[in-house]
Order: sequence, then C-alpha cells, then structure tokens
Amino acid sequence: MKKTTTPPPLDDVKAAAAAADEAARSNYLVGPKAARPEYDELYGVPYKPPMIVDGYLQQDAGGDVGTGGTGKTTLLLWEAVHVILGRPLYGRNIARSGGVLIVTAEDSREITLSRLNQVCNALGLNKTEQDKVRKHFYVEDISATDAKLVVADRFGVHGTPLVEEIIEKYANLGLAFVSLDPTSLLGPGELSGNDGMAQLMRTARTLCKELGAAVRLVHHVGQQVSRSDIRDQYAGRGGSAFADNSRSQRQIVKTVARKFDYEGSKYELPSEISDFDIAKGNVLAIYVHKLSYAERDSKPIIVVRNGFAFRHVPMDRVDNSDAAKANRRENEMWRVVDYIRGQLLAGKKIGRTELEENTHIEALGLTRADLRTARDTALDMHAFEELELPKNERSTKRKKFLSPAGEPNPANPANPAESRRNHAGGIQAIGGTVAANPAAAVHAIAAAGFNKGKKATHDGDKQALPGRIPPSFAGRKKPNGRAVYDA
Repeated sequence: MKKTTTPPPLDDVKAAAAAADEAARSNYLVGPKAARPEYDELYGVPYKPPMIVDGYLQQDAGGDVGTGGTGKTTLLLWEAVHVILGRPLYGRNIARSGGVLIVTAEDSREITLSRLNQVCNALGLNKTEQDKVRKHFYVEDISATDAKLVVADRFGVHGTPLVEEIIEKYANLGLAFVSLDPTSLLGPGELSGNDGMAQLMRTARTLCKELGAAVRLVHHVGQQVSRSDIRDQYAGRGGSAFADNSRSQRQIVKTVARKFDYEGSKYELPSEISDFDIAKGNVLAIYVHKLSYAERDSKPIIVVRNGFAFRHVPMDRVDNSDAAKANRRENEMWRVVDYIRGQLLAGKKIGRTELEENTHIEALGLTRADLRTARDTALDMHAFEELELPKNERSTKRKKFLSPAGEPNPANPANPAESRRNHAGGIQAIGGTVAANPAAAVHAIAAAGFNKGKKATHDGDKQALPGRIPPSFAGRKKPNGRAVYDA
C-alpha cells in the first residue's frame, strides 16, 4: 500500500512565503523624511571629499594604471612613507597623514617589505621616522591564496567576504590610504567586462567609506596602450567602467622623449634631467587624468628614479612666445660657453665636433640638436673662438679647440711648456687663487664670478665678452644688456 503525505496547512505555507519575502527584502533606502536635504546641506558650504594629498590624492575610490615594469608598486611605497610621515609629496602638502594598508595579491610580504626597507634607506630616515613607518604601515599578503574582492558567478558580479574582513580588521586604525594590488588578481576577471570593473569600484568605495581612507586599485594597461603611447583616463585594461566609476585616475608612464605634448600643451623636461636618465627609462611621468570634486592640475608630475630613490623635478608648460624661445636659446648658449670654460680650466680642450659626443651631451642635459644650435650661435656671436691646438696635440682630424672669446687661455698653443709654468700645470690662476684640480677649477669659476659669459678680471670687476653682435641680434637687448635673439 502506497504511503501518502499530508500537505502542510495553507496558513503555514503563506507564513513561510512571507518570511522568505521579508528575508529577501532590501533595506538600502532611508525613506522620504531622511532623504530630504537638511538646511545646511542645501544652503551651507558644499561638501567636498577630504584630501589626503592636496591636488593629488582624495579620500575616495580611484585607480593607478601603468605598463608592467614601470615601478608602480615601488613608487606607491615611496608615496606611502611620505603620507605616514606627513612629508610634502611632489611639492604638495599632506592634508592628512595616517597609516597605509597594502593588500597584495602579486608580491609576497618579503618582497614588499624589502622594497619598503630600501625606500626608507634611500630617504635617509632617522630612527624616530623609521619607527613611525613601522608602526603605521600594514601589508596583507594574499599572493598565495585564491582570495578576491569581487567574483562573478551564477548570481552575478558581487563582493566577497574579503571586503568585510578588511573592514572588520582595519576600520579603527586611522588609515590614510589603502592600495589593492593588482586589479587583475583581485577582480572577477576580464570576461566580466564593465560589470566587473564597476563592481570593483563600488567595492573600493565601500572600503573608502568604512575605513575613512583613500582606496587605490592598481591596474595594468593593454598592449596597444603601451605600444601606442596612449595617455588618458581609459588607459587601464578591460572595461571603461574602471575609469568612469572611479573618482580619480592616474597613469604612470616612462618618459623617453625630452619634448612631448599632453592635453593640448607642450612640455620640455628640464635640463637638469640628463639624456642618459631619459634613455635608461629612469624618468617617470605621473598623469592625473581625473580628479573629481577638486581642481585638477593637468601638468604631468615628473619623477626621476635612481634605484629606490625618487626625485621630483618641477616642470612648467613650454612658453612658446618669441621672447621665451629667445631666452631659452640664449641660456643654452651661455651654458655651453661656461661648460667649455670649466673643461679648459680642468685641462681639457674640446673641438667643435667633439662637443657633440655623448659624454658632453649628458653633462649639459641638452639634445644634440640644441647643443649644435647653442655652439654655432656662440661662434656667430663671438662668445667662442676656435684656436689652434699645440703641435704636439694635433692630429689629422683634430687641429682646433673651442675657447671662450677674449679670455686668457689656460694653455698657450705656441708654447705649452711656458703655459704650464705660468698657469700651474695648465690651470689658470683666477682672482689670485690657483685651481689645483678639476673640481676646484669648477668651483673657482663660480667664486670668480664667471656667470653666463662674463669674465672676472684680477681686480674682481666683471666685463662682458667682447665681440661683434651679428645684425640679426642688434637693437634687441634684455634689461641686463645682453643680446636677445630669435629661435
């Protein structure tokens, strides 16, 4: 005989359904009364997200993108030390210092802390500063796990328990910013497209609100972006929602050209950055593509890297007025003249063609084309003259050398031995003192007043270089009396 089961009473079924509905009901809305603006919210001072670093890092969700190998993680650690210590960063004030949390799914704890160690050494921190960094720097290594912040499954794209765990363990530590590195390992994967990227930013915003900190998602760029030198807020790999749903976007790029354009403005790396550093990939440009709720300075931030040390080099937009071009060319010319003078005082004679060698280009921080222009202009203006080399120093290709015009020569071409006797081994006496070595010679130039083409006599007076000014320069004088010429 078949056994039958009695169905539950209808009232019980209705009660269970109601309980299920209640459990599934959302509770996200505050209701009409609380939803209306308060008086101060509408008529008072508008709210702006607090800044961590003025004009650079705000307390909100954002992204840091760059090609692999640009040094994103190490630069981030360098920034972290500045935020912890309250040191100005890239010429900007730290609005709120605090702790830093690094959640790394790529580098191990050992690698991260080794880099931090070397960054601290490069900054020359004292013991008090080192102790402060150790107390307020946190690294969570999940590189050997399958932990993710966001996953995609049959229920859609959503956050994971890792989000709540971060909030639970770090909510009351006064963090200033959190780095989640990298997006490719912490997110749901690129098959999720914009849905995945949008959810990542929503998750970052949740962390920002609960931790009271800036939250940065470290992300890579695609091959095409890297190869084509694309620089904009959509440089990050995958869906554009990564940028659209963030409140700030920064891109770190190796700068391999001295002159470049960005957002309609022209820029030129300062001469203190050598061509050697540019060629080696040591020069990084940080582009702040997006900075919501704050005034954004579109001027790239230039940083020169030397191992684990980073040096910020201020840079301005290029002024392309005729006067500005002329002033730049003139300054470059006098820089070359002063360089040749220093080399002569160090006992080195340089010919017209030799000046174009890489050693001199790197020392001067000029491009080869600009160096040629400066050299040829100096010869045209008689700031330089070409003198015959002593007979014992001549060769088929080397017969003359450059010398600032109208000054006593460190070496007498006619009689080298007499020159050495009179000028202490080929180093000229300056202002009553003798430079006994190349380094001292360079310092003696400054001490004697050799500046931008002026020479010092033995009585200490400065005299302008003699020589005819070509007709194209006549009639155009700067306030200091020096000729100005067009580019």
